[in-house]
Amino acid sequence: KQWYQRRVRGLCHKTLKARNETVVMSLRIKDASAGLEAFVKHIYASLFLWVVKLLNSALTNGKNDAVNFIGILDIYGFEMFEENSFEQFCINYANEKLQQQFNQHVFKLAEAEYI
Repeated sequence: KQWYQRRVRGLCHKTLKARNETVVMSLRIKDASAGLEAFVKHIYASLFLWVVKLLNSALTNGKNDAVNFIGILDIYGFEMFEENSFEQFCINYANEKLQQQFNQHVFKLAEAEYI
């Protein structure tokens, strides 16, 4: 419970120290929200990097030679890298999702013209 209370205090207050004096001030909601968002982004990024490292190490045999690889067949063809990684897989997956959203939008516009 103490850990939680310290985090809440850290996100909702700022501490100013000058010589022998310490002043604790409450943050505005906007500033506290920005701090919380930055904190959550840091946790997410750290977790993502940990998962990427874990999966990449599972795909190698310890000699940095890929035992397996990840390849993506997308609308632009098959991408083959010297070393495919989980991170590259995520990038390709995100690109495919963006392309899918774009295609759906364009096709809906084209369909609306004929209806």
